[in-house]
Amino acid sequence: MENVPIGACSAIGRKLTKESSRDILLSAVGAALFLIAFAVARRAGLAGQSGMAIPAACAAVLFLALAAWPFVRMARRSDDWALSQAAMLAFFVFFNLDEKFPKGSAWRFAIVLLPLLPAGILLWSYIRMFRSADELQRRIVYEALAVAFVATLSVTVAGAFLQSAGLPTFGWIWIAGVLVVSWTVGLVAASRRYR
Repeated sequence: MENVPIGACSAIGRKLTKESSRDILLSAVGAALFLIAFAVARRAGLAGQSGMAIPAACAAVLFLALAAWPFVRMARRSDDWALSQAAMLAFFVFFNLDEKFPKGSAWRFAIVLLPLLPAGILLWSYIRMFRSADELQRRIVYEALAVAFVATLSVTVAGAFLQSAGLPTFGWIWIAGVLVVSWTVGLVAASRRYR
């Protein structure tokens, strides 16, 4: 079985192939065109111009399919590193897209869950990379996850206590940010120890 680099222990310096780079670029272009067509469809719909809204909505769906096709290609060839990078890009494209709709609307409830799709792809690609990693790489990831768990739990509990003391509330998404940053710090620290 091929040894696949994972995390900061060796994946930071990993180079993307030409094919993977093209797929990520195609996905990014499709996502950008989707956002443009989505904005046009939304504005035309709010202005009551159904003659413009329907073609723009169809174009948005077409560009979303264009952005999704590279994901299928990368998954088929088991290019998990590129797949994880494209999934992170897609997550940030769909993040806060729901704010374009009025609160309580059915579209907002559907769109707010859209970032979970690339997050699931990211998780799946990381699990595939982890399963094909060797024993040392798995140990590094375990240590990084332990650091991330303790740091995230500490920040969450401290934040709850500070909010009960009068600090303004903060969004739940910051907890995910603390988890990602602390996991990255844990990966760097553990990989340096095993050099």
